[in-house]
Amino acid sequence: MLITFSKRHKKAIESKKLKIRIEKPLRNKIHGCMKRHDHNYGWDDMESVLYNDLPEQLKYYLGTEELKAYHDGNQKKPINTIDDLIIHGWPVDIIDAIETYANALKESGNERKFIENINKVFKSEGSPLRFLDEQVVVLDSMFMESEVLCRADGLFKTNFFDKASNDFLSARENFTSGHYDDTIMACNNALESAIKSIIDTTKTRQKELIKSLNKSEIIPNYFGGFIDHFDGLLQSSFTIANKTRHGDKEIPKDENQVDKALASFVLHLTGTLLVFIMERYEEKCKEEKTVENDDDDDIPF
Repeated sequence: MLITFSKRHKKAIESKKLKIRIEKPLRNKIHGCMKRHDHNYGWDDMESVLYNDLPEQLKYYLGTEELKAYHDGNQKKPINTIDDLIIHGWPVDIIDAIETYANALKESGNERKFIENINKVFKSEGSPLRFLDEQVVVLDSMFMESEVLCRADGLFKTNFFDKASNDFLSARENFTSGHYDDTIMACNNALESAIKSIIDTTKTRQKELIKSLNKSEIIPNYFGGFIDHFDGLLQSSFTIANKTRHGDKEIPKDENQVDKALASFVLHLTGTLLVFIMERYEEKCKEEKTVENDDDDDIPF
């Protein structure tokens, strides 16, 4: 079942830790993008995903009997069309509508194209929003510049790293919601899951995984030292997160707590490292396939 953006980040939104702005030009582009990808069916042109299915599905997922938007003031009022929601609605409601719409488009087969184009819309207006892994996420400035998050998402899908993908999605979601210790935990899990998939092992100790990765020839020799140092950084952050979560008295000072800066640093570094490892894995797979094809050419029959 779809869990919309507002439900996933309810606490962060209510505590105002998560603030999102969607200016009028972006609203207009979102509205236009949704209309272009709509799928009409039946004899009535108004029987469409956008105008027929979306309002009812959105109300169902939000658990409300009516949709509301701001009109001429700060008071929300009931609205009659999805157009009003996109143009006048609260930003979080618009994101919920986008996710629900993409989910509804699955039946018509237009979902992937819509997601591709809605991301172009976000990017064209410099928005920190991106639709990744069937959810809208909020990217911070560093991820916007490097597009690491988008690249990682594509590599996860290409190489079927489902567990690593889910772990890294959890890290992003925890960071957005302000759960910084959980962000560190999920980063640790994502890296472990990706390495296990690449070297095809069930080992559980991260140091053993790093050693196996270094021996796999996927990582070049010059990069092995960095992997070892990153492992140490990740483990120290993981330890701090664990102790913070359980109220350990060994961390009495505020500066030793897991804050946004530390969580952001580990999240960025983990994403960058995951992209590097998976790209190297793709290259190695292509090299092996090329060698196999060359060997086949030598067969005399």
